[in-house]
Amino acid sequence: MIHHTPVLLTKTIEILQINPAGIYLDCTAGFGGHSEKILAQLNEKGRLIMIDTDRDAVNFLNEKFRDSNNTSIIHGNYADIELNDKFDGILLDLGISSYQIDNKERGFSFKYDAPLDMRMDRDKENNLITFLKNSSIKEIAEILIKYSDEHNAINIASAIKEKAEKEHLNSTFDLKNAIIDGCRGRGVKYALRRVFQALRIFVNNEMGNLTAFLIKSESMLEHKGRIAVISYHSIEDRIIKYHFKDSSILRRINKKVIKPAYTEVKNNKRARSAKLRCAEKTE
Repeated sequence: MIHHTPVLLTKTIEILQINPAGIYLDCTAGFGGHSEKILAQLNEKGRLIMIDTDRDAVNFLNEKFRDSNNTSIIHGNYADIELNDKFDGILLDLGISSYQIDNKERGFSFKYDAPLDMRMDRDKENNLITFLKNSSIKEIAEILIKYSDEHNAINIASAIKEKAEKEHLNSTFDLKNAIIDGCRGRGVKYALRRVFQALRIFVNNEMGNLTAFLIKSESMLEHKGRIAVISYHSIEDRIIKYHFKDSSILRRINKKVIKPAYTEVKNNKRARSAKLRCAEKTE
């Protein structure tokens, strides 16, 4: 049984202002939490397209919405998909799902001993170990600094590189132990979270995909169509904030970022860093 609690669900649906006969795109459909609520507000003329890069999620969505006549489900990366439709609303939830984190074979978590992987799309080649083995300490450290602001990046990168060169970097626990060695007893708990996150972002080109899609989305929206983005990382939020602010054809719906209420964070700790921004096409 796959369980995932969608973040900022009510506020996201409200801010999209669903048109019952509209066409909507959920770029990161996951296990259908947001999509289900969007679909519930559509009539027989409305349509919902769902995209996800994770094959497990796509298989789940196909089963979940098998009886729906106005949905389409696509396996792929939202930044690469070419669609001819004009959308009344576009949604991106940039978070990693509870299923992905808790499924130890996926290699996203330092809590489980598993093959070192971190790919969202397992149809693509796993190049993380190859990258760590063939890159310099400086190159690895730059990734950690860029995507996590890890202050101990050089020492951690050095420990990672040492294990990789000795062919001792094949599992999540191998990486975990390298991070612990690099920390030298300082700030281990936070370093583990930051380094795993930084490498996941790098492997999946998450920031590059986001930047490319935000540009492309402007031509995909109908006049008065809205794009809502939920982010969990300060770099992501900064990219979204300034794209919406600097765009000549988008109007920010909420200049102040929307965050989960205390009760939501209490019930779902993975919502604690979530931030929602929305913009409307004016041309």
